[in-house]
Amino acid sequence: MLKRIWTSAVVLVLLALAGLAVLRSYQAPEGPIDTIALLIEDDVIFTDVGVRAWKDAALEEGIHLQPVHAGEFLQPSLFNRVRYAGIIVPDAMHRKMSVVLIDTLSEYVRNGGKLMVAFDAGTLNLKGGAVPERARMSQLVGVEYALYKKLGDDTLVIGPAISTPDVMTALNIPPGKYTAVPRDLASKDSIGSRHAAGLDISHEVIISSYSYDRLEYGHFVTEGAFVGKTLMVSDSGDLLAGVHKFGKGEVLFVNLPLTYLKLRTDGAPLHGFMNYFARVVLQLPVMGNSPDGIGGLIMNWHIDSSLAIPSIQKMVDLGFFEQGPYSIDLTAGPDTNTFNDHVGLNVDHNAEIQKWIKLFVARGDEVGSHGGWIHNYFGEHISDSNETDFAKYIALNNDAISKAAGKPVREYSAPLGNHPAWVSRYLEAHGVRAHYYTGNVGQGPTHSYINGERLGKKIWTFPVLVRGEIATFEEAALDPEVSQKDFGTWLNQVSDFTQDQALIRLVYFHPPGVVLYSDAARSWMLHTRGMLTHGKFRWYTMTRIADFLDRREQVLWRLSEDKKNTLEFTAFHPENLSEQSWRFSKTRYTKPVLDKGVGQVRDGSTEWVIVAGNGKHLKAHLFFRPLGENK
Repeated sequence: MLKRIWTSAVVLVLLALAGLAVLRSYQAPEGPIDTIALLIEDDVIFTDVGVRAWKDAALEEGIHLQPVHAGEFLQPSLFNRVRYAGIIVPDAMHRKMSVVLIDTLSEYVRNGGKLMVAFDAGTLNLKGGAVPERARMSQLVGVEYALYKKLGDDTLVIGPAISTPDVMTALNIPPGKYTAVPRDLASKDSIGSRHAAGLDISHEVIISSYSYDRLEYGHFVTEGAFVGKTLMVSDSGDLLAGVHKFGKGEVLFVNLPLTYLKLRTDGAPLHGFMNYFARVVLQLPVMGNSPDGIGGLIMNWHIDSSLAIPSIQKMVDLGFFEQGPYSIDLTAGPDTNTFNDHVGLNVDHNAEIQKWIKLFVARGDEVGSHGGWIHNYFGEHISDSNETDFAKYIALNNDAISKAAGKPVREYSAPLGNHPAWVSRYLEAHGVRAHYYTGNVGQGPTHSYINGERLGKKIWTFPVLVRGEIATFEEAALDPEVSQKDFGTWLNQVSDFTQDQALIRLVYFHPPGVVLYSDAARSWMLHTRGMLTHGKFRWYTMTRIADFLDRREQVLWRLSEDKKNTLEFTAFHPENLSEQSWRFSKTRYTKPVLDKGVGQVRDGSTEWVIVAGNGKHLKAHLFFRPLGENK
């Protein structure tokens, strides 16, 4: 008995000494770093769907992300070989955490490291039990949370997310995905709580979505005055996101279940905060996700019945055909609401719509498929369980559109937004590369997940943009609170957003809606025509961007440093780097100088932008900018 006690004591002492050795040997990384470590539990495999979702998001955001197990992280020799720019501890995949690991992370930040902590990361001990008093990383993140002993079942609550327009833009969340805080959340007590949490209440906005005036998120109740930059709070003032200085380093705490949301068609929070951590907190270079680093919109028309045809001519008169190209998707069958109602487009036998399709193709528009042959019936009845009965309607529609356009169908949009998971797999198997999507609202093109599974292997989904609860001209026309001026202003705002952020987003509508709100449409066309003349905005199609993103995924690039403190940027593509771009913060880097390959360096407002030309290789050098140097 005494021997066992003595042995246990020795083991504990050795573990403690090993922990101290780790803490002393591990300092915040210095030098050439462009990779973020995703720190996960030892029993979470690298092929776990959550890990894959984070890696997908990083690739789409142009960020280098490397999964690392906790056990590897605690080996000093590992970090003698590899240096990381920062560390992300995700929710769901790292709940259980040892005291040694928490102390190591604390020491890492204290010495100048940058850390992102998501939601329930580290809230359990290694046996899977909750630490009753408070989360052990409370001091590190700057606020107390996971207060199980004090709050019991009320430790976790649900509520809306409130922020400011500037923060939303920094998170790449577009106008319309956030709106003014509604009156029921504007009481003096509620506003006071948000003000006390550090939010700028003079400009507060709330996250909304398609058909919802607000989204409500699960989060921990937080206590204590947060000292740092408040990014987002709940309606009652709980901290949902903020950056806290700890020693020489910083911690971005995100009190939202990012992984859970990403796996269930709300990836905007994960993408936004990962991007913020990389570009704002770490000031890392990122790879652009728009051709030539030029942002723009995809205008997705849904033409679903013969009643829409007269509206197309009205769109000519409004100036739509002076711009483009657009993604134009059609429902091809002879019926719309019920079989034999004869109000469908009837593409196989309707000379008028055939003429328009030929014109679309000649203009360079991408003609795609809007679902399954009979628009409303298809949209109302397709489900997760009737692939056998409904796949034939997609096939009929694709065949008719392909015949009329003279080329294969490569993009798709779902009638009534009803898109069961099997549809993506079916489309991918039949050559379709992209589809519009009413999930992941506000995001750019992405590989979507639903119910914990990825939609298809390679197919790209294009989430819609919204203005609060609505998305289209026709929905705006039916909403008495949305004037033509209001809707036109929003369209101009999202156009400016894609230009300023160099991002791709999708707007969709049905042509008859344009006629209902023609003043808004006309002002939008005038606005984008002016933008096009400056060369910083483009119209794209879903297919065009899907092809670009496929090529982008094959690019290998890195930033390294030689012994003379020169940073070397290199990029390679097995076929052609053309149209790929990278962005470097002006506050951290000097202007890159191209040494090899074809390309250019553009001067952005806050970033240097390297844009590749034709060729497989690109090489440039640059330096870290000295602190305080005039930019």
